Amino acid sequence: MNTFEPGESKTAVVTLTNHLPKAFNGASVLWLGAETVEIATSAVINFELASNGSVVISLPITLPTEDGVWGVYLDVTIGELVLGFVGESIETASEVIVVGRPSPCGNIGDVDGDGLVTMLDAQMIANYGNVPLTPAQLARADVNGDGVVTPSDAMFIAQYIEHMIDTFPACITLTEGDITISGVEFV
Repeated sequence: MNTFEPGESKTAVVTLTNHLPKAFNGASVLWLGAETVEIATSAVINFELASNGSVVISLPITLPTEDGVWGVYLDVTIGELVLGFVGESIETASEVIVVGRPSPCGNIGDVDGDGLVTMLDAQMIANYGNVPLTPAQLARADVNGDGVVTPSDAMFIAQYIEHMIDTFPACITLTEGDITISGVEFV
């Protein structure tokens, strides 16, 4: 369980993936509470979800000012469809614990340079269009190694933090034997 300072401002970063060949527009809102009682709510964030694509949504929220354990709820509305998600509870207490992992190679993924790959790094990438990054931060943010910083990089960071992947594509190097040639055929 993540533990944060009471009243602290945080940003939840959520990745939505569309597996259909049709684009959708929608809205999302994050709220913290006890059962069905909302204690803290983010603003409603509108998004565009490309066909067969993903979008990273940043949901700023101020945590409750009192100590406690709070359920994390995400509502995503697309047309008439409302998708609900219940995340792992968080705790507000005076001791702050940052959830993250060391970079799998050098400092790739550690956009803010604090020594860990965290959701703050994913948030910095998600906000890149609105908030500039230094050249060093841009180099650390390109975790998929395609030469540009996009929401895809933020998605890889989220997957890495959640232990869904063990490394970033930018960390994989090609060595002899990784690719074999089976022969040449003339037809």
